[in-house]
Amino acid sequence: MKKRKIVLSIIIAVCTMFCFAGCSQKEPSVVKTYEKTDSEQAFENDEPVIMVKHYEMSDGTWKTDDYTYQYRLEITGRMSNAVKDTTFIFLSNIEDITFDQAWKAAGFSSNMDDYFDVEDAKFVGFGGNTVVQDIDYSEDTYICEDMDADTEEMEIESTEFIPAEN
Repeated sequence: MKKRKIVLSIIIAVCTMFCFAGCSQKEPSVVKTYEKTDSEQAFENDEPVIMVKHYEMSDGTWKTDDYTYQYRLEITGRMSNAVKDTTFIFLSNIEDITFDQAWKAAGFSSNMDDYFDVEDAKFVGFGGNTVVQDIDYSEDTYICEDMDADTEEMEIESTEFIPAEN
């Protein structure tokens, strides 16, 4: 009888330890939510444009509604013929993504091999310092018909206002 009590006490102690150990392993919680933003308003305020809602988690990972990633990368560089630098924001399980890979995978490439598998990386936005060329249609737009090679002067065919296409 005494042996039974000892064995029962040991079993209860082991079960209690497992119970406490299981309770200490919590699911990570959301630390910060990055909501989708209105691109026009974000540009005016020089803030990042968030295209995909995502979350910073308490364990240091990043999540979309479907996938978990180890890193949030803000990759900045200058595209050819650009006036300013562009920043692309990716959630990624790849530690290092080059700017060349980023701009292609952000939707600027027609080659599907340039895009990441969604389990590896997800394009979620672009930075506030990104320049989008706005064309000012309030000024007259000159359409050149011909250039005289001898005099290097342009002949202007017409001057017309060209409204923005929506």
